[in-house]
Amino acid sequence: MSFKSAYPNAKVTLFDFPNVIEKTKEYIERKSMTDNVNIIAGDMLIDDIGRTYDIVILSHVLHSYSFWDCLTILRKVFDSLNPGGRVVIHEYLIKDTRDNPEFEALSSLNLLVVTEGGDVFTETDLWLLLKESMFSELVKHETKYGTYIITAKK
Repeated sequence: MSFKSAYPNAKVTLFDFPNVIEKTKEYIERKSMTDNVNIIAGDMLIDDIGRTYDIVILSHVLHSYSFWDCLTILRKVFDSLNPGGRVVIHEYLIKDTRDNPEFEALSSLNLLVVTEGGDVFTETDLWLLLKESMFSELVKHETKYGTYIITAKK
């Protein structure tokens, strides 16, 4: 079941870098979803991400940023949410020893080379980031794909 068929009246805001948004617009038009989708191009660290959201989903976003930049992003997300709103984070997680699982350890090394501070975070890292951003009711779910979904409430 698609998101559109499950939530036909949902209003969605997509936020991404300007060079990505053009492809996003093409996809939204192909799927006939232009009435329900608002698109914002920008940089999460600098630009306004909008307001009055019930849910903000960050899927494979945080690993591209440093711990401190993630704190900035999550504080902006907290401020963008309605009272009781939730953040949903989808990421790979590495163990606290930072040496396994193997894929995550190798991804961490890759991020060291290709980003200005990105890393594969531990569960502890995300817990600290969310708590420092004032979120509560943190819940972790493991997916069948080896990734994790962490939810937290404003």
